[in-house]
Parts: sequence; C-alpha cells; structure tokens
Amino acid sequence: WLGQSLRHSYPGLVTVGAVTEDFALQVISADGQKKDRDYVGAKLAERYDSLIQSAETGMRLLEGNALSLKPLTDADVHETMEKLRRVYSDAYGWDAPPLPERARGGGYQNRMRYYVRAAINEWDLFRLYPDAQPETESDEFRYEYEENPDLERGSGDGADAQAERE
Repeated sequence: WLGQSLRHSYPGLVTVGAVTEDFALQVISADGQKKDRDYVGAKLAERYDSLIQSAETGMRLLEGNALSLKPLTDADVHETMEKLRRVYSDAYGWDAPPLPERARGGGYQNRMRYYVRAAINEWDLFRLYPDAQPETESDEFRYEYEENPDLERGSGDGADAQAERE
C-alpha cells in the first residue's frame, strides 16, 4: 500500500501513514518490547503467506524511512487556532471568542489534536452555556503496544466462521 513492494504496484495511489515516534523501536525492533520483526513472518505464514514480503517491507520502511514531524511552534498553534475559530464560527453562526493561552492547556505532549479538542470543547460550552467557565485538564497518555486478543479472532467469514459453527 505504500508503493514500495516489488511484487505489487498501485499506479496513482498515494498513501500517507502516521505512527507514534517510538513505534518502530517498541514494536518492530529486536531491542523493543514486542520484537515483531522476530515473529511476524511466522505468524503470517500460518494463514497469509502472501503477505510476508509486504509486512517485512513495511517494517523496514517504518524503521528506516519514517520522517519525524517538526515540533509545533507557538506560531503554528496560534495560526491553526485562529483558522479553527473562524471555521467553528461559520459552522455555528456564532462568533467563537479567541481563547487565552491558558485555555489551550489541552496541548499536552505538544500535539495539535489536544489543542484542537480543547478549543472545540470550550467553544461548545461557551456557545451552549454562555456563563460557563471551563477549565481544560489533561493527563499524560502513554501508548501501550500490547496484543489485543479480540483482534486475533476470525472475521466471521470463510473457514473461521465454519470452524466457529462446528
């Protein structure tokens, strides 16, 4: 899907993906907690042998070709928040007020989604409850890369569904 596999070609398809900064180290690398590089091929061979090469290509890309996003600057945040304020105002026919710096406290880990979410939540409260005085709080979020057994079950079609019925 990333257009890097020698076995498959998808002319005109452009793919952009995003993962956490520590994903390749924690999930793929032999030094990480999951070490997928060591067992993904064998796991895929059980049912999806044709995907092994693509999975290995994807892991190599994530380990070596990923680009880090540049850190947010105050100017980036200010410009984005102002555009978002105008869009929100137009969408609701209501003049969303500029939020003071402290109201952007949702920007934990310096991620834009936290700033955006905090602003929209506060504007919603101001719009619906004009006397509201919201204070956005945020907690540290740590990504966990543990297996989810629910995702390992069959999709309910084909051989998996037949085995479950028996």
